[in-house]
Amino acid sequence: MSQLAPICRALRRIGVVIAVGLAVWPALALGARRVGADLEERGDVRAMGERLSVCIGREDPACVEALLPEIERVSGAGVTAAYARAYAQLLRGQFERAAADLAAVAKADAAPPGLRQRAASLAEIAAATAQATAGMERRLLVDGRFEVHWTPGPDEVMIELLESVLARAEAPLRAVFGPLPAPPIRIHIYPKVETLAAVTGLTEQQIRTSGTIAVCKYNRLMLTSPRDLILGYPWADTVVHEFIHLLVTRRAGEAVPVWLHEALARGHEGLWRGVGPETLDSDEVAALQQARRGGRFIPLSKMSPTMAALPSQEAAQLAFAEVHHLLRYLVREVQRPLGALLDAFADAPNEEVAVERWAGAPRTKLLADWMRSLRRGDDLPAATVQAAEAHTLRFRRAGARERRPRAGEAGARFAELGDGLMALHRPAAAIIEYRKASAAGAPNDVWMWTRLARALHQVGDLDQAERVAAAALQRSPWHPPLLLIAGLTALDRKEPKLALERAEHAMWVNPFDGELAALAAQASEALGDVTAAARWRHRQQRVAAP
Repeated sequence: MSQLAPICRALRRIGVVIAVGLAVWPALALGARRVGADLEERGDVRAMGERLSVCIGREDPACVEALLPEIERVSGAGVTAAYARAYAQLLRGQFERAAADLAAVAKADAAPPGLRQRAASLAEIAAATAQATAGMERRLLVDGRFEVHWTPGPDEVMIELLESVLARAEAPLRAVFGPLPAPPIRIHIYPKVETLAAVTGLTEQQIRTSGTIAVCKYNRLMLTSPRDLILGYPWADTVVHEFIHLLVTRRAGEAVPVWLHEALARGHEGLWRGVGPETLDSDEVAALQQARRGGRFIPLSKMSPTMAALPSQEAAQLAFAEVHHLLRYLVREVQRPLGALLDAFADAPNEEVAVERWAGAPRTKLLADWMRSLRRGDDLPAATVQAAEAHTLRFRRAGARERRPRAGEAGARFAELGDGLMALHRPAAAIIEYRKASAAGAPNDVWMWTRLARALHQVGDLDQAERVAAAALQRSPWHPPLLLIAGLTALDRKEPKLALERAEHAMWVNPFDGELAALAAQASEALGDVTAAARWRHRQQRVAAP
């Protein structure tokens, strides 16, 4: 799952368990063999089951395909081979063939009930994916190492930015997680959360409740278009987050627990823009400080089998903050490469053994020491935000609108007067009302700060507008309207480099805003980069086109 203000946070599992377990596979294979097979043959079957389970757990189609001849030799060309082949087709993106072949396994009398159920579930997902991807555009990115699919239309403006993000992410992620999978790595951009639900097995309610807007599963990255949210979401960090899930799955298989999967993805999703796992953002600090005051943390066990099952976006935010803090604690205390931790999970019989092999200390002690440290708040700065409401993902179908003080709230009347004065092009008078609203106790959320910064910019008080915008960005670094005003202010203050950074930052959340492209073009012109300015102008025209 993916959120930045829960943002970004991927799923390792989605409720449908697809691995053929050791208890099922041997029985499945032996069911087609004569009674009284000798022990050597039984051992051969068990070994094959273990190898197939590893391949499936790592969602590696080449690994599964390489085993097919031996599967057929050991068990015959029956349901086991049919299931393995169909699963490899699903991982390869051959959705129609996979749907048909999985449906056939689901109806096969020779297949055990458990395998029939898994095949039926996967057949539905494969069929839904075939339908969702029919007619999609496709393009290879970063010298063919990635393959992105999207619905023709506005989402095309994401592709150039996406390629830039992926190109910048490759080297730092490879340094942490090892070699990348064989190309192409597939990325699907779905137009709506309803589509994401259909192709993953999640419910739409789970997605909206938890703020899940992206998933890594079945050897591909799947994300919802930012168009389906009121303000977009940090999709650039999100796609890197999902990419990390794929790297972890491929290296260590299904043994890695959800809390560690999410800790690794959350902690490293900003590497592509120079932000490492040691940095907690303001949302995370606020969530952890609030949980400390209330004494209500989310146990790691509650994060399984998926973060998408958490009861609210606020709970998801806290869970991601906890695992990010845990990753930071582990890196500091253990001081061993994280790749070695993943290798320990690939080889160890269970989580306890894997963690102890890597850390040199029992898992229970390590986690207990971490929780004590977290409850004390030893390394947490003072919270800079009071609540996460301004950062909650707002889906379009939910009808969410920008946050305004409601009738009866402190300062609501002054805030409304300020809005009215801005509509009448009287920003100087609006500034007075906005300041009255804050003095009266109106919510000092990102919308109030954006209103004030906009009004100050319009009256030409650039220094004060910059101070307001900079302070607000400490609280809400991913808010596109605030970033736009902050960028325009920086440009007017003759700081084009800062203006360009803010415009690009906003486009990593909402790539469909023509004003942001115009700001980037103006900033590039001021920096003397005529080529970049022309590219941004072209982007502005494309975004503005019907």
